[in-house]
Amino acid sequence: MDMYHSIVSHLTKHEDFPKKGIVFRDISPLLTKQHLVNYTIDTWIQQTKDTHPEVIVGIESRGYIFGILLANKLNLPFVMARKPGKLPGKTIKVEVTTEYSVTCLEMQDNNTTKDVIKGKRVLIVDDIVVTGGTIRSTDYLINRLSGQSVGVCCILQVKSEQQLEPQHLEKRICSCPIYSIVKEEE
Repeated sequence: MDMYHSIVSHLTKHEDFPKKGIVFRDISPLLTKQHLVNYTIDTWIQQTKDTHPEVIVGIESRGYIFGILLANKLNLPFVMARKPGKLPGKTIKVEVTTEYSVTCLEMQDNNTTKDVIKGKRVLIVDDIVVTGGTIRSTDYLINRLSGQSVGVCCILQVKSEQQLEPQHLEKRICSCPIYSIVKEEE
């Protein structure tokens, strides 16, 4: 089995989780296979080489796993976008609407984070993109900190019926391209 199909076989679906009508995609089985994790990181590096990233932002929580690995391999700083109440000190916050919840994302609003992001080209990392709510919100936070989002790395990009409109999905989510390992239509 080639690497692509091996990754697909390690992404499991769970109906009606976390609530009725939602199909949850679980990346946990993928994490048990280091060669697939390495392949994912190496593929993103190749896909995004022309974006010349200077910072990696990982979205809580599975975006951290892959984001820190990507940042480490590229020798770049890593910044977290977290759920509310998890970061100390002053934060900037934005509401997030996903396919199954409404919450907020925050980033620290301190000199360290500002210095790392201000004027920099930023890659956003998350595990799965469905509605794009967390990506849009993270892009907004990066812009508030005077950074520029240059791409989104995800393992799985799910195109739902609502997204299959004439507009390109990327333009509906944020102003930068999405680099996915797997694209799936619901």
